[in-house]
Amino acid sequence: MSVPVSLDFDFRGNNEKDTLDYLASIHRELYYWRSCHKIKLFRVWGLTYQDRYAKDIDLWVHFATKVANVECFQLGIYVDNYERYEIPHFNFYLSHCQLNPIGSVNWSSLVSLSIGDVELTNGQMEVVPTNVASLVNARLHGFESQKSPSYLKELLHSVAHVKNLELGSGCIECLSILELSGWRFPPSSQKVLELSVAFEQLNFSGICSFLESSLDLETLVIKWDHESETELLSNFTNEDEQTRRLETHHFNGSFPHLKTIKFLNFYGSVLPLVKYLLKHAIVLEEFVITAAFLESDVSPDYDIMALEFLSLTRSSPHAKVIFSY
Repeated sequence: MSVPVSLDFDFRGNNEKDTLDYLASIHRELYYWRSCHKIKLFRVWGLTYQDRYAKDIDLWVHFATKVANVECFQLGIYVDNYERYEIPHFNFYLSHCQLNPIGSVNWSSLVSLSIGDVELTNGQMEVVPTNVASLVNARLHGFESQKSPSYLKELLHSVAHVKNLELGSGCIECLSILELSGWRFPPSSQKVLELSVAFEQLNFSGICSFLESSLDLETLVIKWDHESETELLSNFTNEDEQTRRLETHHFNGSFPHLKTIKFLNFYGSVLPLVKYLLKHAIVLEEFVITAAFLESDVSPDYDIMALEFLSLTRSSPHAKVIFSY
């Protein structure tokens, strides 16, 4: 078979019989498509995990990585604190899984990588993907480990060449910890960068330092994450210290390709970051700032903020600042 196909499975049953029947139907489908020339998407979602289903998931991972030519593999399972699936090899999309790899992972055909809510166990450094020159998109969200900054450091080296990069709030917190330690971020070549952050002074220096390693950037999107906290970062610094670090932060260069910036659903003080970006984005065309609206918000505060944003100095003569709430 030479026609690219997508295999998409969602568990919807509420009882054991429905689950077992659906598992059997998935296996039948995989057997049928095992010789397919190319599978664009293989997605399995919504299984409530029990240890007895581990072999079934092993089969899906084996199918995606060894048997079929799968371009994008997404796996999402629900777990509790007692039973967690240990994936045998790094896959395309991990959500609520526990990583316990055997040996290093080398996936030369990897195109899209997404990691979210993953617990790292012993040997987590070996799971960093290598030889991923074909990787175009990377989406990195939370890692459940105190060693997350070290893991992210290695992972950033592996994905430095991707064109589209998305970092979750947990990664942003790790960036700030790495910046505090004096680590220099590797040069990266992404064109589009999307950040999900808590708009707190604690994170600004890490964001700025990472941006300064991304001089090919054309589009920057920052979204406010209302569930984000900086618990780990607070062990390394405090708000007063980070405010001082941001105020004394010096960047002699510029962002020569950055034309579009979007702040979406922001809440809190972002004025220092806005000043920084307007100062260094020399070809900026549009800066869109959309404030979060909650019933408790007092609109005059946003009116004052809008005046501040619109009065800021811009290095780009063509930059438009659009503020809404």
